[in-house]
Amino acid sequence: MTDPDLPDSRVRLDTRKNHKLLLLSLAMLGGGLGLLALGWARDWGFVGMFWSGLLAALGVAWVIGLLRGGGVVIAACPHCGAKLEFSHIDSARTEQCGRCKEWSAGTEVMAPLAPDHVAEVPVFPVPLPDAPRWPTDAAGAARCPMCTSASTRMLEVQATSALGDAFAALSPVSVQRVHSLRVPACAAHDEGIWLDMDEDDEGLILLFRSYAYYREFRALNGFEAPAEVAEEVPQTLSSFLVANERPVDLRAPTTCPKHGCDVFTAMGWVTTMDVLPSHDWLDAASDHPVCLSIGQHRSKPESGSHMRARIAWCPACEAGMTARC
Repeated sequence: MTDPDLPDSRVRLDTRKNHKLLLLSLAMLGGGLGLLALGWARDWGFVGMFWSGLLAALGVAWVIGLLRGGGVVIAACPHCGAKLEFSHIDSARTEQCGRCKEWSAGTEVMAPLAPDHVAEVPVFPVPLPDAPRWPTDAAGAARCPMCTSASTRMLEVQATSALGDAFAALSPVSVQRVHSLRVPACAAHDEGIWLDMDEDDEGLILLFRSYAYYREFRALNGFEAPAEVAEEVPQTLSSFLVANERPVDLRAPTTCPKHGCDVFTAMGWVTTMDVLPSHDWLDAASDHPVCLSIGQHRSKPESGSHMRARIAWCPACEAGMTARC
């Protein structure tokens, strides 16, 4: 049942637009077949038959695509209710609303992005600054754009203009300008950042997979002021993993092996400093196996250096740790 106070963000086909597209596709198919028959009768030769056949083939492809759910798909923005429009009903997608500029993602239902959302491909765009400043860790090392680890290498990413690509495809000899940039990466992640041309095919943009890194990069390079970070409402880890991939650093089970209750998760704060646990803490943690790790916090501490990261805990274990420590 849908909450009447919230936008209906279910993904569905736009039947009116798809009906018009189907009629257009059938017209293309019929026109192509008609021209093929006329060309055969009047011996138009290879060129005439080729273009007639191509028109018919495009009509067939459009008809099949529309019948298989590849037409226009719509959903309401979960933030403001404005209409989102895309293609292919069964595809996973990450979209920005044209009205409120907020992001959402989903396949059957569009939902607001989790703060640590990572898209399947780089989709979050930022104009390329003259001198990009990369988010860093406490030691000042540039971080990987996919995880919280320090980068271990600089990868070269490249972009070419669409016009240059078209000339290169048509001409056996062509010259086009290739733009390149070196971006940080760790040993485990290669495609956290892409370099591309903007919609006008004139300026350069960076595309990120990590929503958190994208927001931090924008703030660091002056595209927006850092927003106050609201504390995320905890949810069960099992429900979080239904809609999101498990973060690399999140190893907690979905159910506490000692208490048998659900393990909860939310965005929290993790110290960027090396912290050694005391013997008392280790003894308490052995009795409460799904407590927060040393240096993890639900709310940002008033002192010390911390960064945002997803954390998980068993409420019973945390209550036991609070009582003992």
